[in-house]
Amino acid sequence: MFGNREKRKILWIGVALVVCFTACKGSSPKQMQQEDATNAVRVDNSSFFDMMKPYLNDGYTVKMVPAGNSMLPTIHHNEDVVFLKKTQEVKTGDIILAEIEKDHYVMHRVLKMEGAILTLKGDNNQGTEKTRTADVVGKVVGIKKGEAKVKGINANGRVDVDDTYCKTSSLRLDIKGTTAIMVDTVGHMVNMHRVVTFNETAKTIWDEMENLEGFTLQDMVDVVTDQYDIDKQTAYDDCKSLIQEWLMSGLVEKKVIRP
Repeated sequence: MFGNREKRKILWIGVALVVCFTACKGSSPKQMQQEDATNAVRVDNSSFFDMMKPYLNDGYTVKMVPAGNSMLPTIHHNEDVVFLKKTQEVKTGDIILAEIEKDHYVMHRVLKMEGAILTLKGDNNQGTEKTRTADVVGKVVGIKKGEAKVKGINANGRVDVDDTYCKTSSLRLDIKGTTAIMVDTVGHMVNMHRVVTFNETAKTIWDEMENLEGFTLQDMVDVVTDQYDIDKQTAYDDCKSLIQEWLMSGLVEKKVIRP
């Protein structure tokens, strides 16, 4: 269906720790090249917030990891997780995310309000910046200290050939190109802390598996060997790695088979 170009390690899903820079405009080409080399993906600020805003506007809580030291000691770089909500009410002392100029976002505290003009200041900064209430993207409604350092969501990433898996029931996956955003439909929360990336083959397998009540590692191998020119052992190894990634990122869970 997709041709025979991918014959070795055709399955790849990267769990990307996507961060919001609190005082810069995105990643440099050099940074992007380094991250690609290690199978990590950084979403530039403009794309990141373009993906985030519709969820906030629809009333979702958005979970994300800020970067930068401007809000120390309240928020630690790449360690703490913040929760954002869209708000019409901003008051002095609130921590807000605002676009202070085109594609330049800050997550700073409201120092002063003069009508629709807000003066912002990072807790660890000397200087301030101005923004308008119309440019407020969201308000920080919660902070979890150190959560970003936790590796994986599902602690049991072991894959056994006899296990049956199913899509996590509370999860909806919004796939936008090669980027997939996990939406918790029960908690009405969007996890921008862990954004996963699918290559074409991984997306094909996900599409095949997500409509099943349960699937096994062998089911995944069968999909791959049916559609690609790849030997069974390579397909097995790659599918096993893929299911481990899905387990650790919380996309799937082991299905409990009741007698």
